[in-house]
Amino acid sequence: MLVELSPAKASLVRQVHLPLRQIVVGVVLACGLTIPGYAQLPTFKHVFIVLEENHSYSSVIGSSSMPYLNSLASQYGLATQYYANTHPSLGNYFMLTTGQIITNNDSFVPPTGGVNVDNIVRHLLAAGKTWKVYAESLPSVGYLGGDTGLYVKHHNPFVYFSDVVNSSVQPLNIVPFTQLAADLANNQLPDYAFIVPNICDDAHDCTKSTADTWLQNNIAPLIASSAFQPNGLLIIVFDESFPTDTTNGGGHVAWVVVSPKANLGYQSTTLYQHQNTLRLMMEGLGLSTFPGAASTASNMAEFFNGTGPATFSVSGSPSSSKVVRGSSANYTVSVSPVGTFTGTVALSVSGLPDGATAVFNPASVNTSGSSVLTIVTARNEESGKYSFKITGTSGGTTVSATATLVIGRFVQANAATPQTPQSTVSVSFPAAQRPGDLNILVVGWKDITSYIQSVKDSAGNIYKICAPLRRGVVLSQVIRYAPNIVGGPNTITVTFNQAVPFPDVRIIEYGGPNTLDVTAAANGNSSTANSGLATTTAPEELLVSANTVATGTAGPGSGFKSRIITSPNSDIVEDGQVSAIGSYNATAPLTSSGYWVMQMVTFK
Repeated sequence: MLVELSPAKASLVRQVHLPLRQIVVGVVLACGLTIPGYAQLPTFKHVFIVLEENHSYSSVIGSSSMPYLNSLASQYGLATQYYANTHPSLGNYFMLTTGQIITNNDSFVPPTGGVNVDNIVRHLLAAGKTWKVYAESLPSVGYLGGDTGLYVKHHNPFVYFSDVVNSSVQPLNIVPFTQLAADLANNQLPDYAFIVPNICDDAHDCTKSTADTWLQNNIAPLIASSAFQPNGLLIIVFDESFPTDTTNGGGHVAWVVVSPKANLGYQSTTLYQHQNTLRLMMEGLGLSTFPGAASTASNMAEFFNGTGPATFSVSGSPSSSKVVRGSSANYTVSVSPVGTFTGTVALSVSGLPDGATAVFNPASVNTSGSSVLTIVTARNEESGKYSFKITGTSGGTTVSATATLVIGRFVQANAATPQTPQSTVSVSFPAAQRPGDLNILVVGWKDITSYIQSVKDSAGNIYKICAPLRRGVVLSQVIRYAPNIVGGPNTITVTFNQAVPFPDVRIIEYGGPNTLDVTAAANGNSSTANSGLATTTAPEELLVSANTVATGTAGPGSGFKSRIITSPNSDIVEDGQVSAIGSYNATAPLTSSGYWVMQMVTFK
């Protein structure tokens, strides 16, 4: 799961919703499975998608309650390994239109002005394409309000988009479902149509039989029309499976494709998800740019005439790898023949982050086999998640697969927490350090009169104060840092002016280089520690926060990753990564209400 970190509104929740990255958590492409390459997709004049609700694949395919849908699945194309992305509904609807889950809250209230994320409307308009939402039980054209009657807002993702909400024209593309018959009769169908049955006819509240009858009464005429038959594309898909089915996020669901260009009676065993459907619909309309996960998803071309599986497949394992900047990652690239294919497949890679280098060993595979792809990242590489393409070429056949490289900053951490008063405390890094990295030193103790006399580093690194000494009733804490460190084994020794009670010395190493930006600090007496706000001056900043508490820390705050919680003092160091300039704060829930000091420092 991709952890999102946002500028502050009650512990890193921003006034607008911006997708940001947690530094060490990568999105595993297609839930950790490799993606085979397929040939070019045909183009379509009209693309339609119909959303059904909340039933598993096994409860739909082969069900006597849905004979019409099963007849389409048998006649045209069926994805036997299609999985929704999440639970409940709204995140799946967003994935089908933005390539992101955005939220898992069906009661989600968007910020004023709508959700400003890349989405299908933006791409359709840029390409000069038309679009409409045909929503059953919608009370009026352009209705952007909440649930009413059998219409539910969270089944219509378009009403959340800033591109629609802030326009005087785009809401007019959201129309009652009855308009579809009129548009079909008048030859005014849009290029792209999102069809939303009401909460009864989509099988959410009513039976599957009701939904199947609705499809036969309303969708069969569309399929049979002269507007659809030459080059139309229709997808019928369930947004999610039963709530108890969480396989690959949202469970195993039915996905059926209908098109005069489809391979008749075709069944795919490839794993697909909603981002693949989004890619198929957009690429099928001739678009060349795609939002979110659709940008790296395969296009499902195997379902269409003359575009079946390529003569060989290419896959990478793992599909996602995490490294610290300046280090390397290995992927096993496998080439497998399809049918009677034989030949030499040359391997290449594209889309790597700037400064990264790649080597295949061997550089090609004869018919079937594997190669090791080694990617070496640069020391000054930006942290984040990068999708890259692995391509196999044999003669005129080119097949690609996508993999992910996550470059993080955190390297290692340790702490010393003597339980008797001490004037000197030493702590060592568990492993030899890497030259050029960043060290963070957090020192907390339980009095407000003592102070640090000296900090010595066995490798000779010099520590500067980045978060000045903060005192709160019975607690003291300070954060120091050493940029561009000397590598090798390292022990840090902190000396106080006198023996202090419960000293807590924490050391953390991050991939560098890093430049100190801003800090925040606060103290209080409550059940949640809060650093207060700091306004960053650059994107892609690292946020490091720590507390010293009189009770205990239960875990990291929202959007942060715990790096160490000391024992038994239960003080935390946590971090997060942001990708936009803004005001941020760090929080940490406590085990019970009590005194705390909390500081946050940011690095760019």
